[in-house]
Amino acid sequence: MRKVVLHIVFLLLIAFSLPGQNLTLKPDGHEIKLGEQIKVCVILTAPDSAHVKMPVSIDIKPDEITIVEELEADTSYFNDVGEKLIEINQKYIITAFDTGVHEVIFPPSFVNDKEVRAESFFIAVEGVEVDPEADFADAKPPVEFPYTFKEILWIIGKYLLVAWAVLVLAAVLVYLLGKDKKPETEELPDKPAVPAHIGALEAIAQLEKSDFLEKGKHKKYHIKLSEISRRYLEERFDVTALESTTNEIKTHLQTVDISAELKEQLIRSLSISDLAKFAKVIPSQSENEFALKAVKGFIEQTKKTEEREE
Repeated sequence: MRKVVLHIVFLLLIAFSLPGQNLTLKPDGHEIKLGEQIKVCVILTAPDSAHVKMPVSIDIKPDEITIVEELEADTSYFNDVGEKLIEINQKYIITAFDTGVHEVIFPPSFVNDKEVRAESFFIAVEGVEVDPEADFADAKPPVEFPYTFKEILWIIGKYLLVAWAVLVLAAVLVYLLGKDKKPETEELPDKPAVPAHIGALEAIAQLEKSDFLEKGKHKKYHIKLSEISRRYLEERFDVTALESTTNEIKTHLQTVDISAELKEQLIRSLSISDLAKFAKVIPSQSENEFALKAVKGFIEQTKKTEEREE
């Protein structure tokens, strides 16, 4: 009996010694219509001193569930039984275009390099009922009302004002055309535009020389790095990137003829920068090095050269 009691006490001590860490999925509801959108909160709770890593890329299951938009994450701190905890609340807008009951599974997060998973939840998608026998109502004709005296005066005044404006514009044009013409000057050719990869690589070189990381300015560092890669995508591939989310850029890149490995590395780099910018997560040194190397390698491998144009 004594051994049993000691064993229970030992297990309780182990349970209470584990740091508070939890990953929770909180949808706004569990029933939607076909194509209707719903918000899901992915809430990660962990010790303030822990190294937290949210999912770099979000690929939820099943395939019938689609992420419409990734909203900005909220970060808060609180105390729980004398322990300071951090809570990261990342919100997503999802939808479904297939009826039925679907089990929604999000990828895991990591706390001190240990995997933390959330329990899945179910969402029921109902179809939209359409009555094929319902008759379409005819559009009602417009109802005409007679003009009042004030309305007639207003219409006349409006046309007189337009006529006066036309006369003034005609007089100005006659005056300008009647002036002596200036001697024609030879037009200088436009300066050639700087290729996208040259401007991007110069910006990366300046970022490498900066002391943002040494001074702990991780957010500012990743804002600059993300802007360099997004601006390069717009100038090189005519992809809308500066005002797009990382998931939207991932969709745009599906039509660009480059290797899947380069696309994946760039998306991962953008995701690391998103966490530093919006979730206030401090990337590790290896993540900072990977993010910079991925952007630089992407530019080097996809830059436009004369040989490629031929």
